[in-house]
Amino acid sequence: MGLGKTIQSITFLFEIFSMGIRGPFLIIAPLSTITNWEREFRQWTNMNVIVYHGSQISRQMISSGNTIPGILKFHGVITTFEMIMADCPDLKKLHWRCVVIDEAHRLKNRNCKLLEGLKLMNLEQKVLLTGTPLQNSVEELFSLLNFLEPLQFPSESTFMEEFGNLKTDEQVKKLQAILKPMMLRRLKDDVEKNLAPKEETIIEVELTNIQKKYYRAIGEELLLPVQRSKPAQHAQPH
Repeated sequence: MGLGKTIQSITFLFEIFSMGIRGPFLIIAPLSTITNWEREFRQWTNMNVIVYHGSQISRQMISSGNTIPGILKFHGVITTFEMIMADCPDLKKLHWRCVVIDEAHRLKNRNCKLLEGLKLMNLEQKVLLTGTPLQNSVEELFSLLNFLEPLQFPSESTFMEEFGNLKTDEQVKKLQAILKPMMLRRLKDDVEKNLAPKEETIIEVELTNIQKKYYRAIGEELLLPVQRSKPAQHAQPH
């Protein structure tokens, strides 16, 4: 978290865009970060990027209208993992020049539905972002490598036979040599240290009349069973 993966990825796509490759680009991210991706695209680039999410009706509004074959009105699409797993035909029919997958450690399980949906799409270049380590699992590493380069890493059994235990220095060095041209690793020590720290402001707001009514009713409802369950108190004889 906080390593600048979003800005770095947007800069990378904008550099491609500036060189004449006008997309389309696909960004797949958790729903909670969609607004952040959209805001940063608008702040740092002049690319036309749209958000593809919501109900079927709202998605149809995005994809409806007169279209010209081979010409798109947008340069990039931001969508969620749920849309990929929902098997959206609008996303499948396009040839994506580059896909950026945020929180890509979700693909470490070869049998996950998200990975199956991505393999059915036409993705020319792939960029995986994650701030979560793979816990030194060679199986999880193979799942990511197989998705990135299926021709270079076609067989899990062959990969596991060669790197499964990683007991020797030779195995580690060979795997590092394979990963080096494919991985850009950033540490917290590498990022900008002059950024102002985040501030939290808590603003207390009084409940509205209807909120007070429901709050009081819920409290009374919770107290009634307790009061009913109390045993009757009898006067003790003197």
